Formats: sequence, structure tokens, C-alpha cells
Amino acid sequence: FRSLRIGAALVALVVLATGTLWLLSNRALARRYDVTAAPITIPTDSAALARGRHLATAIGKCVDCHGENLGGTVMDMGPFGTFSPPNLTTGRGGSPARSDAEWVRTIRHGVGAGGRPLVFM
Repeated sequence: FRSLRIGAALVALVVLATGTLWLLSNRALARRYDVTAAPITIPTDSAALARGRHLATAIGKCVDCHGENLGGTVMDMGPFGTFSPPNLTTGRGGSPARSDAEWVRTIRHGVGAGGRPLVFM
């Protein structure tokens, strides 16, 4: 009888911990952030584009989630299912054209349109 009570207490503890984590994460994801990105000048010369390619592939690892051409991909997350990072290009199925300030807000601050947090950014 004692082992039954211990088992029930452990199950109740797991349910309580899971519920608490779910509530806290939902509250964090529901927050809205007002981020005003400082205006920047984005260079478009060949050296800057090469540097950007290096940052996206070797340093920032953008391609790990968004794919080699940043066109989006499907990631197998094992027992957690799959995750589909978005297509960052303006091509077919891609994101709409964004201003430089929107890109800065997304990449530097991890905040998307409408002030919503971008979990994996």
C-alpha cells in the first residue's frame, strides 16, 4: 500500500511540474515586445555579401535551421516531432519583403512581427 502512495505522489509531482512549465512557457510566448531597431546602413558590395555568407554559414549557423539556400527546411527533432523553420527568401513560399529594420529586430533581438518572441532565434 505504501508503494502505491509513493507512486501516486510521484505521478502527481510530474503532472504538477509539467503543468507549471506549460503555464510559464505560454505566458512567456504570449508577451509582446516593443523593439525599435536602430537604423543601420546595410552594405551591398561583394566583400560585404561574402562576409554575410560567412556569418550565415560558419558563425551564426543560420543555414543549420533555414537550409543552405535559406529557403526553409524540415528538422527532425526526434521524440519531440519535427520543426519547420521558415523560408527566409522572397521567392516562392518565402517571406514577404522586409525592411532592414525588421531584419535587425528579428536577428538581433529575436522579435517578430507584432512584437511576438521568436522562440528559437
